[in-house]
Formats: sequence, structure tokens, C-alpha cells
Amino acid sequence: TAGVVWGRLTALFFLIYCIFGAAFLLNLLGEIVAVSLGTGIGKKWLCLITLLVCSLGTQKGIQRRGRMGEVSGGVVLAAVMLMLVLAVGQGKWEYFQEMVWNSSFSGRKILESGYDVICAFSGLGLLPFALNCVGNSKDTGKTVSLAVFTLGILLILTELLLPSVFGWGRLKYESCPILPLLSGAELPGNVLARFDVLWMGFLLYSLLFALGSLFHYGHRILDRTRMGSGKLWLPAVIFGLSLIKFQGTGIR
Repeated sequence: TAGVVWGRLTALFFLIYCIFGAAFLLNLLGEIVAVSLGTGIGKKWLCLITLLVCSLGTQKGIQRRGRMGEVSGGVVLAAVMLMLVLAVGQGKWEYFQEMVWNSSFSGRKILESGYDVICAFSGLGLLPFALNCVGNSKDTGKTVSLAVFTLGILLILTELLLPSVFGWGRLKYESCPILPLLSGAELPGNVLARFDVLWMGFLLYSLLFALGSLFHYGHRILDRTRMGSGKLWLPAVIFGLSLIKFQGTGIR
């Protein structure tokens, strides 16, 4: 639609998005596994193993990914909702009040919050590169709207729940607040002693699926715009970016 030049510039923009997004998730996965599951394997090797698993076969078509998402999406969503429900009991009204009193509203804050919302849903910009593989594109709008609504509700609930559980002071300094929330959510009567491991499984599955999706879209973008194959260089660049540090600051 945009022509060769503008089409490739647009594709390049979203390819950079895929590369940096995948590097961010790979770095995050390496840290979560190393810290929370304590495997004894170095973060660099964890990232390399994850990279190999998630990048294999991502260029072979969208049907398998669609089936995986269709089968597992409802299960993961139900698990996340259950975790939020079980974590509600940990919340304190005093903490929630503290969050309200300490929140300052200004034009800059509103702009930053709006930018955060755009970032949260920016992955939708990748969909046009896959729509030619969809059998019935008429239902796409309904599916996307439902996805935005579902994710939006989950984000709002989480934004309200986290400060009510941890307090505003702790939340500001917690790098991954979802991890202590996972460890605190348990079934009544302590039915499963290590319930947090089950939650961690759902979290890691979601992150691995997201990482694989970014690899898949990277290949789709290169294929649709005839910019060559990224089978080898795409994983190498992502792996390098996930580990690189400049003046103490990494990809995240």
C-alpha cells in the first residue's frame, strides 16, 4: 500500500521494535529464571538456551502459533485471573489510600501515562504483517477489540492491586513486583505448598510465547518486504543486545 520505499521504512521501524522487544524479554527471562528458580546456570547460558528454543521454526508459518495461542490462551488467562483474585486478600485499604494521597497529577504525568498506554498496546502495529495469512479477516476487528479490552482490564486491576498489597513506598523500589505477588498468592488451606512454582510456570510460558512471537514477526516483516532472511543474524543481534551494557545500563 505504501510503496517500496515507504513500505520498507515502515517495516524497518517495526523490525527494530521486534529486535529490541525480544532482547528486553530475553534479558528479563534470564534474570527471572536465575533469581526465582535458582538453576545454578549463568544468565548468559540461560539466555542462549532460551534464544535457541524460541527462534527455531519461527519462520515456518503462522498456523502453529495460532493453534498454540487458541488452545493455551484461555488457560493462561484463567490462571492470571485466579492469581489476581487470590492476591486480593493480601491487600490493605491503608496502602491503597497511601497510593492515592502520594499520587500527584500534572500535565506531564498525564502525558507519560498516555505514552505508557501506547507502549502497552503498540504490538498491535505488527498485525498488518500477518493479516494476509488469516482466512477470514472480517472477524479481525472483533478479535483485536476483545484482546485490547481484556488486556486493558488486566492492567487496570494489576495497577490497583499491586500498591494495595505492597504499599506505595515498596512498590517504587520493586523491580519486578509481580514475582513477590506470585509467591504470596496461595489456595485456601495451603493445598499446594509450592503454589508459586505453578504460577511461575504460567509466567514463563507467557514470556516464552511472547518472545517466540516477536521472532516470528521479525521473519514475517523481512519476508513480506523482501529484505532477505534473518534466520541467522536476527537471533545473533537479539542475543547481543540482551547482554550488552553501556555505562552500567542494559537493554531494560
